Amino acid sequence: MNLSDKIKIKGEVTFKVTDKDGNIKEWSQPNLVTNEGLGFFASKIFDRKSLTYSTIGSLDVVPNSDTVNYYISDIAFGTSDSPAALTDTFYNKNPHGTKIRKPVTDIALNEKDNSFYYQVDLRAIAGDTLGGENAEPIKEVLLIAKSNFIPTATSEDTTFDSPVGSIANPKKLICRTVLQQPFTKYVTDRVTLSWKIKLG
Repeated sequence: MNLSDKIKIKGEVTFKVTDKDGNIKEWSQPNLVTNEGLGFFASKIFDRKSLTYSTIGSLDVVPNSDTVNYYISDIAFGTSDSPAALTDTFYNKNPHGTKIRKPVTDIALNEKDNSFYYQVDLRAIAGDTLGGENAEPIKEVLLIAKSNFIPTATSEDTTFDSPVGSIANPKKLICRTVLQQPFTKYVTDRVTLSWKIKLG
C-alpha cells in the first residue's frame, strides 16, 4: 500500500504580484507533494511503529531521531520547467536552471481548516529577481525543509549546500510545482508567495 493511501496532504501556492504602479495580480495553483515531503510529514506525525510509517517502504524518510531538527524553512523559485515528479529531491532538482532561495518570513496555522501557511516576500530589488536587471521568467517554486544550523560551520549556505552524505543536515524537498502560467518578476515588482499545506 502506498503512503499516499494512508496520509492525505494537499498543497497550493498563491502568488500576489504588485508592479511599480501599484497594480496587483493574484492567482493560485495546486502543487505536488514529493516522496521526500510525504516521508517528512509521516516522520513528524506518526510513530515509527505505526502502520502508516511501516508502509512507506523505500521512500526517503527523515529518521525519527532527526525529525525534531528538521523544519520547513525556505521557498525557492527558479527557471527549470522539467515536470514535477514524486521522485524529485532537493539534490536532483537544485542544479537545474537558476534558482533563488529565500527564508520563510511568515508561518501561520488556520484553525478553521487545519491548514499551515508559509510565506516569503520578494522585494523590488535585483537580488530577489531571477536574472536581475535582465529578468527571467519564474517557472517553478519549491518548498524546502532543513535541519538546525551547525554552530561550528562557516556559514549556513556552505553547510546546507554541501553534497549529500558530507553533512549532518541535508535539505529535503517537501513540495515542488511547475507553473501553469510562468511569469516574469521584474526588478520593480514585489511578489508575495504563499504556500498552503493541508493534512487530511
